[in-house]
Amino acid sequence: PLRRRDDDRAKLQTLNNRTLTLTSNPTPETRNQNEQSGCLKDLLRFLRRDDPESRPAAAALARFNLCRSDLVPLLRRYCSSNGGDNDEEEGEEQEQRDALALAALKVAAFLTLPPGAPSDSPLWLAQADAAAAAAEAFAAPGALGAAAELAGRALARAAGGGEKNGNEKSERFGDADAAALQLVLTLVRNLLAAPVTVGKGGQGSLSRAASAASLRARLVAKLSESALLDLVL
Repeated sequence: PLRRRDDDRAKLQTLNNRTLTLTSNPTPETRNQNEQSGCLKDLLRFLRRDDPESRPAAAALARFNLCRSDLVPLLRRYCSSNGGDNDEEEGEEQEQRDALALAALKVAAFLTLPPGAPSDSPLWLAQADAAAAAAEAFAAPGALGAAAELAGRALARAAGGGEKNGNEKSERFGDADAAALQLVLTLVRNLLAAPVTVGKGGQGSLSRAASAASLRARLVAKLSESALLDLVL
C-alpha cells in the first residue's frame, strides 16, 4: 500500500508538471502545435488510467481550471476553418488543426463528466464542483460554436460521401469525423447532465441548486445559438 501511494504521488506530480507545460503560457495560440499535441496526449493517458471512483487525475487538472485556461482557447483557435482556397496544402493544415481540436475535446469530455449518483460525501461534492467549473468554461462566447464548427465539417463530409462536386472530389467521411461527432455529442450530454440538486437540504444545498440551474440554462442558450441542439435533437 505504501508503495502504491508513492507511485500515485509520483504520477500526480508528473501530471502536474505536464499540465504546467500546457498552461504556463497565457496565450495558447502561440504555442508550438507539436508541444500542444504531446501535452494533450499525456493528459489523456493519465485521464484514461484515472481511478473511476476518486478520479485524482481529473481533480488535479480541475485545480488548474484547464478548460477555461487552455482547452476552450485551443478549440476556438483550431476548430475555426482557415477559409480561402481549399488546395491540398490548406487541407493538410486543417487536418492538423482538427486533430489538435479533437484531442482538446477528448480532455474536455473527461473533465466535464458528471459524478455518479448524488451524495453528500465530500468527494462527490468536490467532483460535482469540478465538473461544473469545467462546464462553466463552455458557457463562454464562442466555446460551443467552435465545437459546432468541428461537427459541421464532419457532417458535411458525411453528406458529401466522397462524391464529385464539379471538377473536385469532396473529402470522405473518416474515422476522425466519426470520433469528432461522438465527442461533441458526449460533451453536450455531459454539459446537460450536470446535477441540479445537491445535498439533502439547507441554504448551501439551495445555493448549489440555483447555481447549477443557472449554469444549465446558460448552456442550453449557448447550445441553441451554436446549433448544437439541432445536432442532438
